[in-house]
This record gives sequence, C-alpha cells and structure tokens, in this order.
Amino acid sequence: GDPMPTNFDESAFDATRRKLLKVLSASPLVGMSSLALAQQFPTAKVNTTGLAVTDTEVTVGQLHSATGTMAISETGSIQAEQLAIDQINAMGGILGRKIKVIKEDGASDWPTFAEKAKKLLVNDRVASVYGCWTSASRKAVLPIFEKENGLLYYPTFYEGLEQSKNVFYTGQEATQQILFGLDWAKMTDAQRPAVNLPRAPFSREAWTHAVFTLEYLNDKAKKPVGRLFLNGKLMGSIENWDLTLGWNPDAVQLVLGASYVGYMDDLAVFNRALTSAEVTQLFGLKTGVRELHP
Repeated sequence: GDPMPTNFDESAFDATRRKLLKVLSASPLVGMSSLALAQQFPTAKVNTTGLAVTDTEVTVGQLHSATGTMAISETGSIQAEQLAIDQINAMGGILGRKIKVIKEDGASDWPTFAEKAKKLLVNDRVASVYGCWTSASRKAVLPIFEKENGLLYYPTFYEGLEQSKNVFYTGQEATQQILFGLDWAKMTDAQRPAVNLPRAPFSREAWTHAVFTLEYLNDKAKKPVGRLFLNGKLMGSIENWDLTLGWNPDAVQLVLGASYVGYMDDLAVFNRALTSAEVTQLFGLKTGVRELHP
C-alpha cells in the first residue's frame, strides 16, 4: 500500500519545516562549531562533581543484558540508544563534546547489574547511565545510584510506586497503562476483537506457524472478517467488529504481536486474504515462503 494517505498535505509539511528552520536559524547555538560551543561552556563550569567530562568528550554508561535470557528484549534498547548517540555525535555532540559510551553487560543477572552499575559510577565516573529493562534489575542498581548520586535513564514502562531523584522513568507506570485494559475488562468474550485459545500457542521447543487474514476491510457492502490460523489450521475468527483500515494511530483497536517476546522468521505480507487451502499450503512449505519465488 501507499506509505502515507493519498490526501496527505505535503504543503502543510513544507510550511511546518520552513517554520522550524526559521526558528532554528534564530537560535544562537545553530551554526556554531563544536569548539566554539565547548569554549562557551567550559568544563570547569559544566563539570563540578568530577565526572568523566572533558573539553572534547562526555562519557556515559550503557547497562543492559547483552547476554542471557533477557538479551532478546534488551538488544533493541542497546541498538536504539547507540543510534541516538551516533546521531547526536554526527550533529556535533553535547555542548561541543562528543559522547563516548562505556558498555557493560548485566548478563540477565541482577547482582551483576549492581556490580556493573557501581563500576560505571565509581570507577568510570560516567555522567549518566542508560540501562536496565526489568524492574528487578532497576531495583538492584537503585541503592547504588542513590548512594553515588548517579543518574539512570530507565527506558521502559514499570509498575510505579517508586520515585527517585536519581532516575528518569521514561516509560508509563501502571495507572497510565491500565486505562485501555479497563475498557477491555468490561467487555464480554463475545464483544472482544480476539480469538480465544485454550492455551498459549508458542513454546521454546518448536516453531509456530501463525497466519492472520483480514478480509473486506473498508468494504461498505460486506462486514470485515479476521481469521487466525495456527500451524495451517483455522483457530477462530473476529466478526461483527470495526476492522476499518485507517491512518489515525489513536483509533487503532487491533494490534498484531503486542507484548510478543521471541524470534520471528519468514515474515510475509500478502495483498489479499489467503484462503484456508492456501494457508495450509504455506504451512507445508519446507523452506517457507521463499519457495513461492525460487
């Protein structure tokens, strides 16, 4: 499909872009060299607590699980944080200083998280740390950050009931997440846009072949239908529900793969709803959809 709605107003985007550039051009920081910025904010003024900040460099820490059971979840944070740092450095860094990263592996082990946090704060004297994923890892390092007066950027949602001046909680806490859950809880099974299964279909021991088809989307003459197939068999359908395809993210009511943690392989998107026979055929392919286009 099109990457954006056909009625997307490019002129409005251009006007907004021109306004932004106009504002930026008036900023005293735009156009200044890294050296000039560093001179304007000398180290003696910006670093009064003996952190790893020099005239040319700011050292930060990254503390995630690169190995162990949580690596599959935390790898995305490692990559995203590195991407952001690379982009900031490409634009001149922070106050004329490039960001240097010291990476430590919490190894999916909470005592290791605590040990590595102490190393980053006490030995490396990093200006801040971007890390943790589970609440258990955050709880393990929190006493160290508070004792050493370090700064932790916690990248995901959490359970709430914690407020430390040494942590930036960048995700939602429970009362913010639960609003949509309350609406869901009030629905009966018949009202929910879901295919109910007797047990979770995924396991660590075997691959699961999953297909979800959507038919008659935005068709005013026919009611839309969503069907779920697992390992080539029809498990159920979603009917009598608004499955309109649109571009407003606030109106999204159907999400595929939400909260899924695991590997995904052989992902394919088709431009029409597959029949039951075609799904069965796909499931029987020994090397996956690549067999369709040898």
